[in-house]
Amino acid sequence: MFNKYTAHYGERTAFVNMGAEISYAELAEEATAFAAYLQQNLGLKKGDKFAIMVPNTLQYPIALFGALSGRIDCG
Repeated sequence: MFNKYTAHYGERTAFVNMGAEISYAELAEEATAFAAYLQQNLGLKKGDKFAIMVPNTLQYPIALFGALSGRIDCG
């Protein structure tokens, strides 16, 4: 569902925080890059667990959707 709607609404604003905004297309691109980082650089695999600990900023949805797209458990 994430891929479907980020492609469909790509140019629309997904999140706004502290005057900065990110589109659905940018969110999908950044989340994919984060998922690749988790898997390729950190060596995490499906089912591995890690914590996301960031303030309520634009980085949070990127990290969350990146982890979910890589099927890594956020806990």
